[in-house]
Amino acid sequence: MHRLRLALPAGFDPDHPVFDWVATAADGRVLERGQGDPGSYRQSRLIELLLPAPMALSVNITLPTASRKQAFKLAAFALEDRLLASPEQCHIALGGSRDKLFPAVVVGRPWLKLLIATLGKLGIKLGAAYSSAALLPVERGVWHAAMEEGRGYVRVSEAEGFSFDATSAALPVEIGLALARAAESPARLVLHGADAALAAGWQADGLEIVEAPALDWGAAAVSGDAINLLQGEFATSATLDVDWKRLKPTLWLAGIALVIYMGSVVADWASLGYKRKQLDQQMTAELRKIMPNGPILNPLLQAQRIAQSRSAQSGGGLPPDGLLGRLQALAPLLGEVSLNGIDFRGSTLTLDCKFPNPAAADALLQRLNGAGMAATFDGPPGNGGQSGKIIVAGRK
Repeated sequence: MHRLRLALPAGFDPDHPVFDWVATAADGRVLERGQGDPGSYRQSRLIELLLPAPMALSVNITLPTASRKQAFKLAAFALEDRLLASPEQCHIALGGSRDKLFPAVVVGRPWLKLLIATLGKLGIKLGAAYSSAALLPVERGVWHAAMEEGRGYVRVSEAEGFSFDATSAALPVEIGLALARAAESPARLVLHGADAALAAGWQADGLEIVEAPALDWGAAAVSGDAINLLQGEFATSATLDVDWKRLKPTLWLAGIALVIYMGSVVADWASLGYKRKQLDQQMTAELRKIMPNGPILNPLLQAQRIAQSRSAQSGGGLPPDGLLGRLQALAPLLGEVSLNGIDFRGSTLTLDCKFPNPAAADALLQRLNGAGMAATFDGPPGNGGQSGKIIVAGRK
C-alpha cells in the first residue's frame, strides 16, 4: 500500500509547479524520493500535501456552540479581527472541539483552490492536506521550531504556533513577543535545521536554545490531532489506508463462511423441493381414487376444491378416515397456519406447519383437540417457535 506525500516550497508558483515528493510503504519505509512528476505513484491510494507552515494560521477559537456544523458558520466571524484578508478570501478548517474550544487552521481560499486545480491537471488527486507544522513535536515546557530558506515556524501547542524571521542575527522579535505573552513560558526551544552560527547568537533569559537535525518531512508522522485542510468546499471522499496482506486470513474465513452459508441455503431448498415432490405424489395417488381421469396440475389445491365441493353436497361426503376426509376436517381449523408438507401413513397424519408466531402453534393444537382430534407436537417447535410438526392420530 503506497502513500505519496508532496511538499511545496515556500515560493511555489502554480504556473510552474515544482514540488518535492516521497513515496512510502504502509509501514513508513521510504520507497523513493523525487522532485516534480511522481510518475506511477500518482495512483497511490493516499496522497498527502504539506503546506509551508508560515502560509497557514493555526489558532484556537472559542465559539458559543459545540456543534461542528454551527461552528463552521461562526468561525469566520470569530477570527475576523485576526485575519488580514476578508473572511470570503479565507478557508477555515476546524479540528475536533473540546467543549466549545475549536482548533483551526486558516489559509487563503483562492490560493488553495488554484493549488488543488493545478495538481488535478497533473493527475494528482489529494486525499489530505496539512500544514507542515503538524510534523513538529508537541511537548510540555518545550517549543519546537522548523527553519528553512530563511523562514521559521514555532509550534507552541497542538493548535497554536507562529512564524518568525530565521535570518535574524539576534533572537527574532516574534519569538521574544511570544515568550512575553505566553501563559506558561517554555524552558527550552528546539531549532530543527538551524544554522549553528546563526543560532549561537540567540539568547533569552531562562530559555535554553538547542539545535536539532532537520525533520525528514517525507517519513515523519503527522500528529494525530492534525487538521486536514480538505474540508467544506474542498472536501474529498475518504480514502481507506488498508493493509490487505494482514486482512487476507480474515477475508479467507469470511469467504469460507459465505460458501458454507450458501451451501446450507441450497441444501434447504433441495430438501423442501424433495418433500414437496413426495407430498404431490401422495396427493396425486389419493386424488386418482376419486378422480380416475383428467389432469392433476396442483394436487393440494384440487384436493381442497373437491373437499369443499363434496362438503356442500347434501348427503355426500368424503370418507372420514381418508386423506381428503381428514383434510376436509382440518382445513377450517388451520387459520393463519400454512403447511409446508403433509405425510399420511396408515391412519396417522403428520402436518409440517409454518406458524406466523409461536402462540399460533399452541392455538392450533387446542383447536384440533377441541374438534375431537388426537393431536400432539412431534418434538418442540423449531426456528424460534415458528415451525414444527403436528401429529394427528385420528378421532378421539
